[in-house]
Amino acid sequence: MEASKRKHTVLQEMSEFLYKVDPMHLRAPHEDEYDSEALSILARMNEALLVTSDDRQVTIELVTAIVKNTFEHWFSPIAPGIPEELMTKMCDGLLDIYVSSYPCVENTGDGV
Repeated sequence: MEASKRKHTVLQEMSEFLYKVDPMHLRAPHEDEYDSEALSILARMNEALLVTSDDRQVTIELVTAIVKNTFEHWFSPIAPGIPEELMTKMCDGLLDIYVSSYPCVENTGDGV
């Protein structure tokens, strides 16, 4: 059985993903621009025990709330609303990165 990814690796993957998506349109020259947001999201995902859910819809709703709250925290009061299509892409991508850090959890498509 494959070992879980180290949390540092997951954090780095999340930060890189957010940098590529650039939801705040910062066009930052530094790839670590979204490290704080990625850390906040990862911590809250861990707190929520997302890998224990077997309902992807409920899980994605929770991830969406986590991501929205995180960006409101870090960019308030100047945070522009993130378009729904981009939010969906971000949340799906972040959840996939997170779930991939737990290879012992079977991802059937119906659940996490």
